[in-house]
Amino acid sequence: MNEKKYKIIVELDPPVNADATGFLAAAGELKNAGAELITVSDSPSAKARMDSCMIACRVRREIGVETLPHLTCRDRNSIAMKALLMGIYSEGIRNVLVVTGDPFGQEQKSRYYKSVFEHNSRTMTRGIHALVGSAFPEPFNIYGALNVNAVNFDYELSKAEDKISVGMCGLLTQPVFSDRALDNLKKAKETLGCAIYGGVMPIVSERNAVFMNENVPGISIPDEITRQYHGKSKEESTELAIKISRSFAADIKSTADGIYVITPFLRTDIVKEVIKE
Repeated sequence: MNEKKYKIIVELDPPVNADATGFLAAAGELKNAGAELITVSDSPSAKARMDSCMIACRVRREIGVETLPHLTCRDRNSIAMKALLMGIYSEGIRNVLVVTGDPFGQEQKSRYYKSVFEHNSRTMTRGIHALVGSAFPEPFNIYGALNVNAVNFDYELSKAEDKISVGMCGLLTQPVFSDRALDNLKKAKETLGCAIYGGVMPIVSERNAVFMNENVPGISIPDEITRQYHGKSKEESTELAIKISRSFAADIKSTADGIYVITPFLRTDIVKEVIKE
């Protein structure tokens, strides 16, 4: 990606089954609305969805927009990762987001699922760069995650410095919902010297806010935001989601290299209004 231009990145969760019709339609809508890069999560919350890299290849080929598939360290060993990277390189994908990945929940652990975790995001980044010349001729642009909501942000910042030192070229942050997160975003930009894309996640309801706050690592939604949704209809909640998201996107713009909008439940109607600004 060309890092000199302020960018709009939009995330979509891949389908939960083999039907990609709605996902591809959403990607097309977002491209037409102004999204310059579609990033695709990799089985978030350790629940199986369509492979992020395979659907990212389809989006690039059929929709005509650049993609940034997530690669988790949870599900693949080095052989599987090398094979996958060679495949997506042949499809023209040059951007990947490397994350360690969410662990399995207790219910999954009690059944037959097994984590791999042969790598973390830093060792995988080194491994990908080591394949240049043998597996593929040119390097990937490798991105990572930055939690601006971390209680101990200095520790988070030191991990980010390690990520940049091993070859990541930019970071996408967790959603920004507070002045503290904005301050941490600004501190990261001043400290790291890499491209940083500030996270924006529309909240669609009070229930959605409570669930995200209690169940998704790295998400921190202040009570004053959650309370604003209390008693709101779906239409009122949609208007509120757009208003709050636009406000944080405007704050982020003065600091970051772009915004990273996370689409809730394929609600492209909300995201299109946010990125239109």
